[in-house]
Amino acid sequence: MSRQHSRSLFRALRFLPLVCLWLSCAFLPAAAQSCGAQGVAVQVLGSGGPELQDKRAMSSYLVWENGQARVLIDAGGGSALRFGESGAQMAHLDVILFTHFHVDHSGDFAALIKSSWFEDRKRPLPIYGPPGNDFMPSTTEFVSDFFGAKHGVYRYLSQLFAPGEEGSYKMQPHIVVASSTPVAVLRTGELVISAVRVLHGAVPSLAWRIEAGGKVIVFSGDTSGGATG
Repeated sequence: MSRQHSRSLFRALRFLPLVCLWLSCAFLPAAAQSCGAQGVAVQVLGSGGPELQDKRAMSSYLVWENGQARVLIDAGGGSALRFGESGAQMAHLDVILFTHFHVDHSGDFAALIKSSWFEDRKRPLPIYGPPGNDFMPSTTEFVSDFFGAKHGVYRYLSQLFAPGEEGSYKMQPHIVVASSTPVAVLRTGELVISAVRVLHGAVPSLAWRIEAGGKVIVFSGDTSGGATG
């Protein structure tokens, strides 16, 4: 990240006093019951990059509050397994956030949605992410390319997405057109989620700010001065 961009991002994210909470919970199911049992916790489902040789699941994070997984940020390869091991449930999520759509941040999205088929989710699932460009899909395109009724790769699950089809719930993708000025995209109870645009080469990318339980957590996503990795 360039020095100028670092200053811009810092100014954008300090529009309210920040208390950054970086907590990591164990991946084992036995330990998951205590993850965020009281207050707010961040669980690292995956911290690896696109190389499989690093032997880590790819980028994905959960925000827990009082024992319930509320926010999922990114869903890189391997993270769906870690999600299941954590004890989290798709039925409990309030929202899914994407920083960008490189495979190491989004590759397990479809697996998570398939898993939700076997849970008792009855409310819509908001999904927020960046706009697209000539070589990256927008958030709405990304979801539709998987689950669209006519041309989706997994169109057999289109009832969880397509209007008019009967499903237990509906995915609700939203494009966030952000700038260096933070924009609030979701307010539900005490949960407030805002975004700013960050530089990641030519890839449309977002940083996320989450307010929950009196805490503030910032996820920068991938940022760079011009590289596209």
